[in-house]
Amino acid sequence: MTAGDDQVRGLLVSGRFPELEDALCERVRELRRGRSLAPLTVVVGSSSVRTRVGDLLVRRLGAIANVSVVTLGRLAADLVAAVRGAPQPTLTGLARERLLRRLIATRELAYFAPVRDRPHFPQAVAATFTDLREACVAPASAWARAALGPETGRDRPSGAAKAVDLQGLYGSYCDELARRGLADGAQQLLDAASAASSAGVASRTRLVLYGIYDLNQAQEALVAELLGAGADLFVPVPRGGCGEGATVLEAARAAGLAEQRRETPSAGADLERLAELWRTSRPVSAPAVEFRGDGTLTVVSVPDERAQMREAVRAVVAAVDEGAASWDCAVIVPHGDDVERAAAGLEAAGIPVACRRPDRSAGPRLLQRLADCLAPPAGEPFARRAVVDLLSAAPLRGSDASPREIALWLDEARQAGVVSGLDQWQERVGRRRHGLERRLADLEARGEDLASDDDDAAEKLEVVRLRLAAARGLEA
Repeated sequence: MTAGDDQVRGLLVSGRFPELEDALCERVRELRRGRSLAPLTVVVGSSSVRTRVGDLLVRRLGAIANVSVVTLGRLAADLVAAVRGAPQPTLTGLARERLLRRLIATRELAYFAPVRDRPHFPQAVAATFTDLREACVAPASAWARAALGPETGRDRPSGAAKAVDLQGLYGSYCDELARRGLADGAQQLLDAASAASSAGVASRTRLVLYGIYDLNQAQEALVAELLGAGADLFVPVPRGGCGEGATVLEAARAAGLAEQRRETPSAGADLERLAELWRTSRPVSAPAVEFRGDGTLTVVSVPDERAQMREAVRAVVAAVDEGAASWDCAVIVPHGDDVERAAAGLEAAGIPVACRRPDRSAGPRLLQRLADCLAPPAGEPFARRAVVDLLSAAPLRGSDASPREIALWLDEARQAGVVSGLDQWQERVGRRRHGLERRLADLEARGEDLASDDDDAAEKLEVVRLRLAAARGLEA
């Protein structure tokens, strides 16, 4: 298929990913207008982008039938299988390494002889040969000497030996694939290009290539056939970029596609929308604020909470350096329980924190838990969990309770059968305390027996003492 056929030429749209997402949804909606059950395939470069695009289409367009999102490799496998009538045997992963290990073991090597038995040598050779196959380099093209260069390839005996080893292994590898009737990823792409040129792929389904910008030669052969058949192409280009380095644009221009550039929003638009959101009191049912992604708001991926606070400190310092007043800077955390940790991290970095919202100091926390205990929003007063939370927040005994003590309080209340209500606390905890006192007296009466090497009995005595102390604490 070529651009000169009767196929309608596709669209070529370039821009940043936020603009490309809008353009993709518009194009899918346009292609399905009046043909809601016509098959449509969106081809992407990776499985991560496939997940993103699938979620995007469902979120923006709702339930859509006969729309599939596949990677370029998956499309190639499907095209070859459709022509052959069965999936093509493909050599990848461990099978490819085992084949190379066998070829290395049966071949005389000069330069690589010292490392031929190392476990990672076949993996390194496999990666090199994958690049060569994707670049469509023929085994007899003297590529090894050209790659090594004149200084190392001709003047040094070691360079010549390396070239001989690599070229011999590469030729044996390609011959073995052909002898066994196997294909690797690169061969599958080339076979898919041939299948697309003869099978009329565009007549069966509409294709949209999305987010693909860098291609090797094998991928370029397939993409060129798809574009010539009328596929649409959406190419990501950064703000202010011209698409230099995006090899897919060269294939699109060769197919005669005219580029449509999506303009980026003016810088500051997102900040204006965010400021408007903070200035007004929005009802719950108000529409969500949609940002344009103009670059003024950034997303930073971090591995853990420490890195998160480090990036927050950098953002505050950068804002102050650019002239912002420090009292106008705010760090927003997702949960109220994270406020104190975030404030401590900022203060440790030398950034004073004027106020915390909500206030998580001991006083307000104690009052809130007291209110939950005496007048809960639902259920009876003096609920078991509310009382234990109040005891853990209130320094009633002149010192803070340890996590072990809090856990024992909660477990003793559960063992006593307390659910809620002041009467249950007085009656059931008292009965639990009396039972523990009798059990402790029983164990202490066996003092001479416990003095022996019976570690289990001694440990049981210590557990009863701890539980009795917790029960007495609850009763007090």
